[in-house]
Amino acid sequence: MIKFLKKQFIKLLIYIIILGLISILFFSRNWDKNTLLSVISLITSIFIAFMGKTWIDDYKLEIDKELENYKIKLSSYTLVTKLQYDLEFKIYTEIYDKIFSLYIETQKLKPIIDVQNPDIAKRLKEFSILYNETSHLINKYRPFYSQEIYEKLTNTRDRCGQEASDVEASLVCPNQYNFAYAKHKKEEIKKNLEIISNLIKKRIENMKIVEE
Repeated sequence: MIKFLKKQFIKLLIYIIILGLISILFFSRNWDKNTLLSVISLITSIFIAFMGKTWIDDYKLEIDKELENYKIKLSSYTLVTKLQYDLEFKIYTEIYDKIFSLYIETQKLKPIIDVQNPDIAKRLKEFSILYNETSHLINKYRPFYSQEIYEKLTNTRDRCGQEASDVEASLVCPNQYNFAYAKHKKEEIKKNLEIISNLIKKRIENMKIVEE
């Protein structure tokens, strides 16, 4: 709309300049007042007719541009109802909290610096409960998030599960547990969590609530 107003201002400015030039000619050429009034009246009539036509065209053009820009902006959003938005927000909050908790429990299974005589079996049991809960939530809410989010969730869960399997195997063969490899796996899990967080954030930001 600002461009539209600028155009109208420029037209009005041109009209004022033309009237100014005519006034200068009036005084320099000693025209009589009737001639001056006739010229001004003619120019004003032409200006009004010109403004009337171009004003409508310019206004329609500006409105069309704004509508087109709005359509482009709107196309980048996913239109959802308030109910759907609240539901998805709850799902993303719940699933991310669960997968992050699983990561924390994975870190606790076999840290580099541990307590004396740790109860690894108890840790594995607690991990297993949380692992099953996480798997249940991932599958339960599968229809509500994208394939990319789903794949990252399952990949993160599986990496945590692999670490638990390695820790469980170390109960039988302690020397076979590779701390360097375990550290690498945990770093990959952490990266996955960051990606999941960003994907969820992007999804939430792209949702636009529409009135029902």
